[in-house]
Amino acid sequence: MTSRAPSNDNSPLAPNVSHPPGPKGHWLSGTISKWRDEPLAYMQQVTDRYGSALRIRYLPGLYGYLFCHPEHNIRVLLDNNRNYTKMPNPSFLTLQPLLGNGLLTNDGDDWLAQRRLIQPIFHRRRIAHFGEVMRTLSEQMLARWRRQLVDGQVKLDIDQEMTRLTLEIVGLTLFGTELSDLTETIGSVFTQVNEELADWTTVPFGWLLLRYPIVPDARRTRRRIGRLEQVVDQIIRRRRGEPVAGTDLLSMLMEAEDQDSGSRMTDRQLRDEVMTLLLAGHETTANALGWTFYLLAKHPAATIRLKAELKQVLNGRLPTVRDLPALPYTAMVLKESMRLYPPAY
Repeated sequence: MTSRAPSNDNSPLAPNVSHPPGPKGHWLSGTISKWRDEPLAYMQQVTDRYGSALRIRYLPGLYGYLFCHPEHNIRVLLDNNRNYTKMPNPSFLTLQPLLGNGLLTNDGDDWLAQRRLIQPIFHRRRIAHFGEVMRTLSEQMLARWRRQLVDGQVKLDIDQEMTRLTLEIVGLTLFGTELSDLTETIGSVFTQVNEELADWTTVPFGWLLLRYPIVPDARRTRRRIGRLEQVVDQIIRRRRGEPVAGTDLLSMLMEAEDQDSGSRMTDRQLRDEVMTLLLAGHETTANALGWTFYLLAKHPAATIRLKAELKQVLNGRLPTVRDLPALPYTAMVLKESMRLYPPAY
């Protein structure tokens, strides 16, 4: 693909411009309150005004850059990715009390080693097996819905249902254990922690207050993180108690050895990886499914077309991974849903 500067005059690739333009906000508080109140609306507002590349003054002396053109993404994430790091970044520093140095927050050579360690679990053959687990658990969910309808319950909380389903899938596919008895705790506590961490990212030096929780709100967030850590420790203990080593990711992480030193992951490293995969692996998928159901309910014509494709291709049976190439409209529905409501914007 030929690389060229975006047509917008505010591109950082334009000559003789050291920094792109952007909002400075209040002389003391910068733009931090705008991010706290309505982050998505504020991003739309500033890009409409300044263009697809801009510099934002969060606080005095603290700036961030917002790039919205696809070619900017190619430059940062692909062509020159080694020139950019995650740390030190207030958002990632805020996540560290929860995720430690897991795959999401780690960086550099350590990240690459972790990525290579986890890569085999996503081999095509394993993905096909994951599909079977997803289908089985989805069948069980639908059967439970039918029983509830028979019993007179005609309303379902789709958000809770999708969270429950994705947690059960993550438990069996990645950790080789059932999480049905833990889904309510994980779902409710993580929702609270997620909202609180989002708030902490808009508090000046919020990451530092979380690291040294001297204020009541920070101590409350750390207590909830502690509850999630207890759940993760319970998952690890369960897996270690299995008499036979499994082929799930958690078993692979437990058995993995450093090629040079022969050492294995510490309990802390193991917990960080499990926490990252547990939380990042279920919540984003549950969000995507929930918003997809919402949009289908708002657009009956799309629902009719989706049902027609499923009926034609599947003829009444549940899908498998092999059916995915034959379901282009289904893929379009999911992609459009994620474009409109990204699980992690």
